[in-house]
Amino acid sequence: MSDREALMRAICENPDDDTPRLVFADWLDEHGEPERAEFIRVQIEADRQQPFTIPWFKLNKRGKQLLDTHELRWRTEVPTDDMFRWRWFRHGFLDQLIALDFDSFHIRAAEVFTAAPIRELHLGLVRSLTQLGTIPFLNRPIRIRVFAGWVTPEDVVGFLSSPGGRAVRRIEFLNWASHDEPRQLLLEGLRGRVEFPIV
Repeated sequence: MSDREALMRAICENPDDDTPRLVFADWLDEHGEPERAEFIRVQIEADRQQPFTIPWFKLNKRGKQLLDTHELRWRTEVPTDDMFRWRWFRHGFLDQLIALDFDSFHIRAAEVFTAAPIRELHLGLVRSLTQLGTIPFLNRPIRIRVFAGWVTPEDVVGFLSSPGGRAVRRIEFLNWASHDEPRQLLLEGLRGRVEFPIV
């Protein structure tokens, strides 16, 4: 594993921690990428400022200048797919992904989670919660929003007993289409250990 890969791994494994990002920024400065290093630092520092103050406006303006010049190149660092919609940069990295097709995301999940410090993941229609539970990295501090299809009690039990279902920390189910029994099983199984409700 190269130094760059090791630094990115630390960032991806700790998406809420700015320290690995700042270490990476130092490394980028030493390896001929000062603009990317500056962008990481500028976005981090902007978030530390009181919003709508002069320092905040100056930092955001500089961040926008850097992004306008380099965004297309920096977006090539993450996996692309016709069904992927990467949203915006935060603290120097893309960290929000809308995966319109769950099946194509499922195939590339490991690749995605090692390429970007994902903090928010929106998954298109998921027909199998059990399959959702097989995705690695669900134990990270990621907000997951799932558009759930028709769910059976057996599928809920499969999810709750899966590695991902046992590890998930932040999950929200949207567009719920199910009977009361699977919904109640899911509520009971996730109660007290997830931060977002089932909608």
